[in-house]
Order: sequence, then C-alpha cells, then structure tokens
Amino acid sequence: MAEAARDAERRERIMTEPKFGRWIGSLNKSARDMVRSQLRGNAAANAVKRSPLHRWLRGAFTARTFWRFLGIYFALNLLLVAVEYGVAHVPFAAIPDWVPEARFPPDTNAILLNVSGLMIAAQVGALGVISIALALVTIIAQRDSFSTDVQIYYHESMAFEVVASCLALLVVLCLQLLWPLQYLLHYLVDSRDALLFKLILVGAHTAWLIFNLAALAHFARTTLRFVQQSSRQMMRKQYTASVSAPRGMYQRIRMQTYEVGGLLVSQSIHRPREGEAPNFVAFGSAFLGESDVPELSSRFRREVALRDVRMAWVLWVARRWARRWESRQQAQAKALPRARWYYPRLTFAVGLDHPLHGPTHWCLRSGGEPLQPVERFVLRCAFRFGAVKDED
Repeated sequence: MAEAARDAERRERIMTEPKFGRWIGSLNKSARDMVRSQLRGNAAANAVKRSPLHRWLRGAFTARTFWRFLGIYFALNLLLVAVEYGVAHVPFAAIPDWVPEARFPPDTNAILLNVSGLMIAAQVGALGVISIALALVTIIAQRDSFSTDVQIYYHESMAFEVVASCLALLVVLCLQLLWPLQYLLHYLVDSRDALLFKLILVGAHTAWLIFNLAALAHFARTTLRFVQQSSRQMMRKQYTASVSAPRGMYQRIRMQTYEVGGLLVSQSIHRPREGEAPNFVAFGSAFLGESDVPELSSRFRREVALRDVRMAWVLWVARRWARRWESRQQAQAKALPRARWYYPRLTFAVGLDHPLHGPTHWCLRSGGEPLQPVERFVLRCAFRFGAVKDED
C-alpha cells in the first residue's frame, strides 16, 4: 500500500512539476527532456559522444530545408528594404544624411559584384566536392553491400542539409547580382542607392558562406572516416547512441505518458473520497455511447494525426470544468447527504499518431456541465494535429 501511494504521488508530481507544468506543458517536450536526462548519465552513450562541432552544426541545421533557408534570407532582405525605405522617407532632417555616399569608395558596387562572383565560384566548387564524395560512397556501398551504413553516413555527414544550404546560398548569390528588391524600391519610390544595406547583405552572405564551409569540412571528415572499417564501426555506435536508441525511448515514453495522462490529470484535479477513484479525463480511442455528448468535432479534409498535446492547457480546462461540477454536487449533497457521487468524464477519443480523416468527434463529455467557449478554444489549441508523413 505504501509503495502504491508513493507511486501515485510520483505520477502526480510529474504533472505538477515546473518542467512539465509550464504554461505550454508540451507532451513531446516532456518526453524529450526525460530521454535527455536518462542519456546524460549513461556511460555507454557518453563514451561515443559526438564532437562539439558536430553537435553545434546539427543544432544549426535542425529541420532546415532548401525553402526554409530561402525563406529566412527573404525575410532578412525584406526587413532591410523596409528599413532603407524608412531611412529615406521618415520626415526627420537628420535621418536622410545617416548614410552619406561620400563614405564609400566610388567603385564599391564593382567590388560587391566581384565578391559575389567569388562566392558563387566557392559554392559551385563545394557542390562539386559533395557530388564526388557521394559518388564515392555509392560505389563503396554497392561493392560491400552495406545499405544500412549508407543511411548512417547520410545522417552523420548531414549531406542533405549541407546540399540544401549550399544550393540556397547559390540561388541567393545569383539573384542578388541584380539586387532585385533594392532595384524595385529605388524604381518605385525614386530613392537613392544606400550602399550600407547592400554591405549588410554581403556580410550576411559571407557569414553564410563560412557556415557552409564549416559544414563542408565536417562532411569531408565524415566521408574520409566512412571509408575506414574501424571508423565506420564507431559511426554505427554514435548513431545508435545518439539517434536510434533515443528515438525508440522517446516514442515509448511519449505513448506511455499520453496513455496515463488522463489518470495524472484526474489525480491533480480532485482528492476523491474514501473508496472512490474518479476518472475525470481519459485519453485514447472511444466509442460514442448514449450518455456521451460530443464537445469538440473537426472535419479533416486531408489525412492528419495527433502530434502533440499541451497537457498544461488540458489540465487548466479540466480543473475549471471539474470545479463547476463539484460546486453543483456540494449544493446537492446538502439536500441529499447519502447520495452517491457520479463523476463526469471528458474523453479525448484520439490516439497519438493515429491517422484521421473526415468528420471526427474527438472530445466527448459524459455527465457534468458543458464546456464553455473559452475552454473549447483552449482545447483546440492544446491538441496539435499534423499531416501524416510517408514514413509514418
């Protein structure tokens, strides 16, 4: 009994601890934090830990694709164009002289053009090196028949991310030979060419190029290690300790936390009377019964799946909803002191990563008071649905 009580207290503490019960309370973030804390003290994982440069580059390249790189740069360019327009047209006498042309050499535009050409040559050369390396690895893979190692190589070398970044910078450099947004601004509003803003963008191009060259150095190092049998074995261990094992742990913890989430939320809402165990909230699949009332429904026009749940927001809604029911029950208990309490329940009838399509009732209420509009809105924001990917 004492062990069960301690276990229940531990589960309730997990729900109310700051690292889980922050204002967002993401289920996925909680699972990632638990995996990270487990691996931090694991001697086997620390023995094959990646280098600091690798960890920094992987963090910088996380979820970066060709279009995202272009989008980030386009946002920066728009910001600078807006600032250039404001500097030239804000009605203050001191601001138009903020960027005097006399401070720059007369051949600054020619210098910028030459710098851009050199950067384009550097990026084309980098893409050529990557193409040769990938061809070499493909030949080795076909000869030795280790397709799994090739997948590990692509992940460890960040080949897709490096190619995406280099291609994005190459496209940017080619387009910026004409400075299209700046030219459009000067054509439409008839303002002067402020070279300072072009220099800022060239500085961004240079920083991006250095970033790509650092990633290329890591790519070349990984490729050279890959052709050696001993280094390939170490790469397998690093991949298992850093990717494969944490991914499996993350999925299991995430699923288990979601399955017991209803119990955790229920225990943190209300202290039951002796002999009673209320279940205010339940997560998972359920059928629509006679006493169940749909509170939240959605029509999914394409196949989606539940990706994350803001558990702190669900807890906030469940507490408000349970308090209203408890106030009504306490008023009725004075009139009928021996009446038994029948606890209501909110059922979120959707499983994690389970494909959904068409009209779906995903929040059901059995008994209790109807949810208020603000509570429905918070719950819609708490449950994060995303498109079903091919690999799912």
